[in-house]
Amino acid sequence: MPGRSLTIEQILTILAETPPRIAALSAGLAPAQLHTSPNPDEWSANKERSNGYNFENKYLATIWGLY
Repeated sequence: MPGRSLTIEQILTILAETPPRIAALSAGLAPAQLHTSPNPDEWSANKERSNGYNFENKYLATIWGLY
């Protein structure tokens, strides 16, 4: 969302809505599909998910500290 500023409330809403959306999108996939990279230079869906989780944990404290 370049050029678009979000409020803290909007960011927290997006963060809260993301896990159920990811769960719904990946519900029918086998574990092998989640752990397999589409290409050698790309991350698997599971790696993408874990990186998003790490990002949220690291920066939520910052957001809450500013709130």
